[in-house]
Amino acid sequence: MKIDPKVQLPSEISPEAIKNARKANVQQQTGAVLPTAVPTAGQDTVSISSTHSDLQTLKVQLDQIPDIRTDRVNALRQQVNNRQYAPSSANIAQAVINEQSILGSNQS
Repeated sequence: MKIDPKVQLPSEISPEAIKNARKANVQQQTGAVLPTAVPTAGQDTVSISSTHSDLQTLKVQLDQIPDIRTDRVNALRQQVNNRQYAPSSANIAQAVINEQSILGSNQS
């Protein structure tokens, strides 16, 4: 699978959105109200990392993004079929060079 760096993720995938969704999910499942007050001196506190939960949420959202952008493929297919697709040689050469430089840097 090749990851296209030009593909933008949906706007709802943001750290704040994930944290808010997780808090809402915890409140719905447990009925608990998450504390927002800072504990006073002398009280014990527990802080649990939410990184794993955040990563799982991102993974689920990323899995919903298709590997193949069918809208883009269909548009290009139509251009090819209508003989309207004519990429420039310079653009093709630059894309090959960019691809090789990425592959070369990953092998180091």
